[in-house]
Amino acid sequence: MRRGIIFGEGGDQVVAFTVPSVHKQPMTALDELPDQNQRDAADFLAIQRVRDEIDNRLRKLRTTREVFFGGVIRRAIDEVLSLGEKRFSIEQLDSPEKTYIGTRVEMLVRDALDVGRGAHADALIAEHEVDIKWSKSSSWMIGPENLGTVCLGIGTTKDNTKFSAGLFVPHRDLIRHGSNRDQKLSLSSEFYDKRVEWMVMRAETPVNFFAALAPEIRDDILSRPSAQQRLQRLAELVHDTPVPRSAIVFAALNKNDPMRRIRADKSRKLPPLGEMVCLSERYDKALLQRLGTVLPADHFYFVKQATLDALEPALQ
Repeated sequence: MRRGIIFGEGGDQVVAFTVPSVHKQPMTALDELPDQNQRDAADFLAIQRVRDEIDNRLRKLRTTREVFFGGVIRRAIDEVLSLGEKRFSIEQLDSPEKTYIGTRVEMLVRDALDVGRGAHADALIAEHEVDIKWSKSSSWMIGPENLGTVCLGIGTTKDNTKFSAGLFVPHRDLIRHGSNRDQKLSLSSEFYDKRVEWMVMRAETPVNFFAALAPEIRDDILSRPSAQQRLQRLAELVHDTPVPRSAIVFAALNKNDPMRRIRADKSRKLPPLGEMVCLSERYDKALLQRLGTVLPADHFYFVKQATLDALEPALQ
């Protein structure tokens, strides 16, 4: 016997139940369980296992749910914005580009968590098939193929200022029956209230780095004709402050290997950033510590070479 939560209209109840061994089967099997209590119990255990596995992987990455999912959303949007010039808002994207954000969210979540694709779904987490759903308004649409499958829903409010992420298992009898021309179903407000395990709920969406810059600084950087010149100007004007990877990709406007453009290497005769140097939270912790700076994961720090030269040699 196991103990778990049965979802019900009268409130959640903790009861004892027998759970069939479904977690190693395709998750569509959950939709086929004839007894609703048995199905609810299996849903609960599946969501619990997926949630715990995600949390374990986030601990290994030394990050939190809010930082991880917020970073994924910001990076996915920024990568699509940078496909065109001088775009800082999701409202500047056309419909196909907005749709592609969902593809990037799926890929970034899967890659960052280091999980593979499922046989029938976007990811395989804790031996469960998991579909990753994105919505700009957090109103996730459910296809017939998603029924009975664990879903990881990620989305923002309509004004993009808040974001949420939650786990759920949709079933036809629990969701709205009205469907669009793609035969997709929608979740009811009651479903959101009672059947979603929220991992993050209405946290602040990280802002686009360039949108937050003073207009004259932003225009100075983005007016430069080449990716290398834009990155050097970024280093010169936005130094001694953490800069996310997405901002570097954004400044390069998706040119090939933008990170290589900020690193010194033997193939270059001149420093890539002029008098500026780029430090990484991954490789330059000792120098950053001496500068009194701790960087978040996947961030960089531009500093003058003269500043580093002024440090005691033993500390460099």
